[in-house]
Order: sequence, then C-alpha cells, then structure tokens
Amino acid sequence: MAGVEVGGRNITNLRYAEGAVLIANSQENLQALLSVVTYESESMGLQLNARRTECMVVGLYVSKKQANPQCVIQCKNTKIKQVENFKCLGFTMPSNAICDQEIKKRIAVSKEVFTKMGTIFKNRDIH
Repeated sequence: MAGVEVGGRNITNLRYAEGAVLIANSQENLQALLSVVTYESESMGLQLNARRTECMVVGLYVSKKQANPQCVIQCKNTKIKQVENFKCLGFTMPSNAICDQEIKKRIAVSKEVFTKMGTIFKNRDIH
C-alpha cells in the first residue's frame, strides 16, 4: 500500500498552493505514485518539472554514521534528485525525522517576538 497510516487513514500526498508532497512506504510505491501523478497531470495539460522535483527517505534509522538509503525515482526518464532535508511551508524535515533543530528554531523565534511585545504586555493603560 502506498502512503503511510496516520490516525487510521492512509495518507499518500500533501497538497499546497504551488506543489505537492507524495508519500509512500517503499521506493516502488513512490515510483508508481509519481507515475500516476505525472500521467494524470499531463492528461489535464499540466507538466511536472523533474528538475524541481526531489525525493527523500525518511526514517529514524538514518544516522550521521550511516549513509542514507538510496531512492532511485524517475520522472519521464529523468532521475529525481535525492535530498537529506526537505523544506515545505517553512518547516524543515530532516531525513532522520528528528526535528530538534526545527523545534529550537521555532522556540527562539517565539521568544524573540514575546520579548519584543513585553512593553505591550506590561502596559496597564491598554484595556
């Protein structure tokens, strides 16, 4: 089965304004999913840009000591670039699925904004 199960539902893709993220539980399923998306897109007059398309293997088994598992995916005879980090809607997902750096970054940004708003929070004249 392509995709991953989240809350009892099989998720195969995440779509947003200018793109999509395809999700599969194996290289073969990802290739099949990409082929379907490519075919259906072309039937509607749309083209996938293989040069801007990326793939990533995600899993807790990926470590700095170990080479990332290779994922060889093609779109219309063009090999898709494999990446170790994927940025989507401002969130960076590392291939090892450990998001400590992203969490620390977001906490730092929140702390900075909260600090800047300190005078507003302490102002007793605001009702």
